[in-house]
Amino acid sequence: MIRIGVQLSGLERTLLESAQASNAVTAPSTILAESERIVRAHGDASSQPGKLAPQLASFSADLEHVDAVSRLAAESQLTLDLIRTQIGKISVALREENSHSIDAALFEIDNLARVEVDGRRILDGSFDYQTCGPIQFPIREEGIRPNLTTAQLGGPTGVLADLRSSGRFGNLDQNRSFAILVVDEAFAELTMIEDRIDSFADNAFALSAAVLSDLTTLEDSFDGVPAEDESLLHEKNRQLSDKILASLEALSDQRAKITQLIERMASLD
Repeated sequence: MIRIGVQLSGLERTLLESAQASNAVTAPSTILAESERIVRAHGDASSQPGKLAPQLASFSADLEHVDAVSRLAAESQLTLDLIRTQIGKISVALREENSHSIDAALFEIDNLARVEVDGRRILDGSFDYQTCGPIQFPIREEGIRPNLTTAQLGGPTGVLADLRSSGRFGNLDQNRSFAILVVDEAFAELTMIEDRIDSFADNAFALSAAVLSDLTTLEDSFDGVPAEDESLLHEKNRQLSDKILASLEALSDQRAKITQLIERMASLD
């Protein structure tokens, strides 16, 4: 759970730093101070605005991609944590031979497996974690199409759905040892999926650092632009600031969703 908060905070910090850099360029006082001492680039500096505009547009697209994959990674990791909690409850219920608690946990796992991010179910086998962004910042984790529904999560002995009171191992008096094996296998499969999605998340959040580096390079390009062309670049940069603020708002919404899920998990205890 901690890793989600750390990663979200890191992305927010990156975006805030980017916003501060952008605002510093667009501040009126900065424009007035710099207009008198523009450092002309070698060659024809008047062509710079035309060259920088596509870079600004590309950077804006990168920010949108960062937001999308970060939201996907955070939601996936949190949901996996919640599913692990439910499997733990099944393990306890097996020792107590409490079929009602097992059925309730299985029902909750299926609900969690159907969680949606941006209108797509991500953990029921219908989504492939092969999200690629702009060519310079690819994110690809081959072969991740996790299906964490109770009908699929398990191993050679069986799947979690077999533990329902009406399932193959529902009679705990006769099948308790098999049911325990199924839970162990489900934990093992979940751990494997967690490792792969954690790798996806690491790549996703590393992307924010790359985008910040790209912004720094872009800011350096402002040197050498003639004063008469600065208004164009400042307007482009203002639009960039708006994009950054929109990304921060999206992250704030994501925090609210995470809080709701945590409260939901607490209510199940």
